[in-house]
Amino acid sequence: MPVIITFFTVLTIWSTTPLAIQISHQSMSNVSAVAFRMLLAFIITGLAVAILRPQSALKVKNLPLYLSASIALFPSMSVVYFASTFINSGLIAVMFSLTPVISGFMAWVILKEPLFLWNKMVALGLAIAGSAIIFLDDVVIDSNAVKGLGLMLVSNTFFCLSQVLTKKSNINRNVDAMEQTLGAIFLSLPGLFLCWWVFDGVAPINASDKSLWALVYLAVIGSFVGFIAYYHLLSKVSVAVISVIPLITPVLSLILGALVNDEQITENIMMGCLLIVCGLAIYDEALVNKLKAYFGKLRMNGESAG
Repeated sequence: MPVIITFFTVLTIWSTTPLAIQISHQSMSNVSAVAFRMLLAFIITGLAVAILRPQSALKVKNLPLYLSASIALFPSMSVVYFASTFINSGLIAVMFSLTPVISGFMAWVILKEPLFLWNKMVALGLAIAGSAIIFLDDVVIDSNAVKGLGLMLVSNTFFCLSQVLTKKSNINRNVDAMEQTLGAIFLSLPGLFLCWWVFDGVAPINASDKSLWALVYLAVIGSFVGFIAYYHLLSKVSVAVISVIPLITPVLSLILGALVNDEQITENIMMGCLLIVCGLAIYDEALVNKLKAYFGKLRMNGESAG
């Protein structure tokens, strides 16, 4: 799959995931929602490997890579589900937009990637300013929101650590995305179900149809398709390029939350999102040029066909 297609696939899935998370635990506990989501995703991925790609079966020699990748699922994802009980889906995405700062420093330390050029410094400054405006909004500031934002900061840190360590572990292994997905989910399950057993222990047999469909969407699209696309992208581009995605997702997530879940969007929240998008425009010149070239090629092909 071309990198540009993979990029937009991950972008779309990450934009819809926060809302689906909110819906999935409306009639079940958050720990049940994430644990059974990943169990279903593991079954689907395992069947896909067995039927379509037997060569992607788990291998002991790649255990360090699976372990690095699993950190993005447990504890990172479980913390996101806890945070979703305190803040709405749009704010989850907005908080996730700060990951370029964390991953940038981690990639500099661990992968020796360039820290920040001047354009990236300006872009990240705009993104942080936009996030600050959103955090200071009257809709956001209360005791529950502070808990949710704090939990998201913890989740972001684990996610970025997983991202950088996975990139480092796969440099000389060249493990395909489906195997990485299967290994990451497999190693995350013990921690996820331990949390479920400690904090709930009740199977979501009485969950609403809406919550169950959201859980299925998260397992099939958010986990199976999303993780394969994400790991494929991670193997092809730098951590810095992938970190651009969380700068875009807040706008789409806020709009979806307002349309589907009646979440409130204020002027400050929209102004903050505008700053984040402006940051994207200058964050990675190479990526922007690649996007322009790709859409220019599509337009030329369309004109030729006409």
